[in-house]
Amino acid sequence: MKKILYCSIFLLFIILIFPICSQADSSDLYMNSLDIQAQINNDGSMRVCEYWDIDISETNTLFKDFIIDSSKYSSIDNVIVSQISNNIETPLTSTPNWAYHLEKGTYNASVHNNKFEICWGVGLDNDSTTRLYKVEYTVNNVISKYEDCAELYWQFVGSEFEITIGKITGTVLLPNNADSKDDILVWGHTKALNGTIYATDLNKVKFDVGGLNSGNFMEVRVAFPTKLVNLSTNLKNTYNLNSIIEEETKWANKANAKRIAITSLILVVSVLFDVLLIYGFIKKHKELEEIKKNNPKQDLPYFRDIPDNKSSSAEALRYLKRSVNDFSTEDFARIFSSSILDLCLDGYLTVVPVEKKKVTLKLNKEKDITSYSNKVNTLIYNFIKKACDNNSEIELKTLESYIKKHTSSIIKLKNNIESTSEDILLDKNHVDSKLKSQAEKYTISTIVSVLAIMFSIFAPIIVFSIFFSKICLIGFLILFIISVIKLIQSLIIQSRFSIFTDEGKRLCMEWNGLKRFMEDFSMLDKREVPELPLWEKYLVFATAFNISSKVLKQLKIVYPELENPDIMRNYANLYFITSFNYSYFNSSINNSISTSISSQYSSGGGAGGGFSGGGGFGGGRWWRRRSLIN
Repeated sequence: MKKILYCSIFLLFIILIFPICSQADSSDLYMNSLDIQAQINNDGSMRVCEYWDIDISETNTLFKDFIIDSSKYSSIDNVIVSQISNNIETPLTSTPNWAYHLEKGTYNASVHNNKFEICWGVGLDNDSTTRLYKVEYTVNNVISKYEDCAELYWQFVGSEFEITIGKITGTVLLPNNADSKDDILVWGHTKALNGTIYATDLNKVKFDVGGLNSGNFMEVRVAFPTKLVNLSTNLKNTYNLNSIIEEETKWANKANAKRIAITSLILVVSVLFDVLLIYGFIKKHKELEEIKKNNPKQDLPYFRDIPDNKSSSAEALRYLKRSVNDFSTEDFARIFSSSILDLCLDGYLTVVPVEKKKVTLKLNKEKDITSYSNKVNTLIYNFIKKACDNNSEIELKTLESYIKKHTSSIIKLKNNIESTSEDILLDKNHVDSKLKSQAEKYTISTIVSVLAIMFSIFAPIIVFSIFFSKICLIGFLILFIISVIKLIQSLIIQSRFSIFTDEGKRLCMEWNGLKRFMEDFSMLDKREVPELPLWEKYLVFATAFNISSKVLKQLKIVYPELENPDIMRNYANLYFITSFNYSYFNSSINNSISTSISSQYSSGGGAGGGFSGGGGFGGGRWWRRRSLIN
């Protein structure tokens, strides 16, 4: 069963990721959209207007080539290139001489290396931007005029083009109206089979392609009455309409077979997921019942004492969260701040507030850190010591700067604190390693459910763009419902399942009870409130638990003596916390750590329908950038 699960996940990954990966393009250019407006004239020529919405980077010259082939067209002329900005169209200046690099604002249209080339200077050698260009040209004798039909068969985008296009839209206008739309037969060809084309009026054909990857092609074929191009001289004394329809039907059947194969594969994976999820649902339901029996939900309303005075703030946070998952960036930042307070209490550090936004940390080199039992605090002490750079003190601003500049070191410290605090709980037998492995399985189950939901949402988009099927829709709907139920079940199990031993569960309840006590102590009987010195230790954990501001407000209500500096100097941490901008200290540490870590991670009928694979007929052509390097 596990092998089947892994295989299905792999298939799902391939199906979902392949369309994304296929969009990749090694070029520095990306065309957001290409709109093609083509007007067929009654002399058999075609006036084409292309609108290029393109992202350009470090490029000197853009160009478009047409392979010269007299069997497909006679010539290309009347070229105009314009730039459009703020809806204002500015024609570029024509230059008669071909050049590998053209000056910005100029263009050339001429035969070069047995190709007709349109090229223009963009002047972005060391810069990047998005621009809209309008490229106009006339293709002469492009319409083939047979005895029974006239035919346009033109490859607007060639298979050798080097730029991915986000979306292609286009219109082909006939010279005059046909008697009926049925007289206009249309087909479109792409390698990905991802377009639609229809005769939308008596003289209009529209096509739409969702996107075109680098190395693909897009071509249009239109058969229409010969009387619409009565002045055409490109005469073919044969009958060709039936041959065109037979050829296109063959390609359409081949395309449909490919669509059906893709659809079948997706449906097989969908059914496989259904079976696996139902099986997992039944199995996990039994386990959930056992968890309810063996792990009754209970908690202490308040717990006044510190459960384990030797615990680091990282360990305490694991008990509080009832988890040994990775710490968030915010959790880690609060652990860092709280450990500084703990190191001060234990005499290894001294916080010297100079003014509200200027604090100095001093190392006590008379105390040997190697004999310190708190492993997490030791890691943070050594980090601060390294930041001091052989000095015995460091300003908060300097420490912030050091943290931001040493991203790899701060991430390594985070990872070490995560693994160290987890190992401590395992060594104390407060976390059961077997239960931890079982919990990881539930996490995988949750991930599989999420993948199934993604599959049931995104796969129909892929399928329906290729081959619409109501059976597919029902299958995906069933999969979606089962996946959501399975996800909810997995989340419930995860919320109730505990990786802690009985002793570990007791400590989890006590740490949560202490948090509630610190949040509400000002409302309790004064006799239940600890003496002031104990609050120096309380505030270490209050900082880690993100409730220090709330605790400080209550402290000033319960202990009026906090306003007396002479008394407060006896309590170094309390003096620093209550007399200076402690929230600024916390936020400074948090912001520098967050900044540092975030910088690391940044069909066959001629009436129209879907595109088929086509035969690649038509003039080969492509466009790409020209860099400064030959």
